[in-house]
Amino acid sequence: KMCIRDRDTALELLEFFRLIRNTIHNDGLHWSNDGKDQPVTYRGQQYTFQHNVPIDFISWELLLTISDDARHLLIQTISHDKIARMSHVEDPRAV
Repeated sequence: KMCIRDRDTALELLEFFRLIRNTIHNDGLHWSNDGKDQPVTYRGQQYTFQHNVPIDFISWELLLTISDDARHLLIQTISHDKIARMSHVEDPRAV
């Protein structure tokens, strides 16, 4: 299970999730603005998102693991004392 107290682990998850999401939006190709490959570590394993190359390491098992870790991270975030004590969250754009 993901522990939010471990900031580096949470950031790894979010970075990996972001890169996968962006790759999906680019029809399965990783695309970086600077044209560089982007390595990322998730759960102790390194994955490399090669610029303009389809990724080949995504599986249902990996997607389910990421989803479960994200769920745990969200639960830990909204259960944090500072957030749980809030009666509401204001929209800064609301007039």
